[in-house]
Amino acid sequence: MLTPADDYPLHQTPETIDISGKNRNFYDRFFFNGYSDKGDIFFAVALGVYPQLNIMDASFCLSIGKNQYNLRASKKMDGDRLNLNVGPIKINIVKPLEETILIIKENEHGISGE
Repeated sequence: MLTPADDYPLHQTPETIDISGKNRNFYDRFFFNGYSDKGDIFFAVALGVYPQLNIMDASFCLSIGKNQYNLRASKKMDGDRLNLNVGPIKINIVKPLEETILIIKENEHGISGE
């Protein structure tokens, strides 16, 4: 059964959060995307957590018409899987399973927003 904690990237196995494992290659990942009403704007964001490797990475893609813009970032987690800030990309879980905010902070690539 899913719980609010299952909305966080804390999993060690494909099971619900209360099950853990030691698989070095296990990862947990967010993936969100959306389109404008007309379909001419598309965005996608992903955030991956690799607990056994102590790495977290994130990416953001924005397509407007025929142009595509990409932003990627990576960091050492230092054991903190609840800090979902990776470079300029931040995922804020306001209310688990109901409300999530994506923030792209100002950066050298000129892609930002909330």
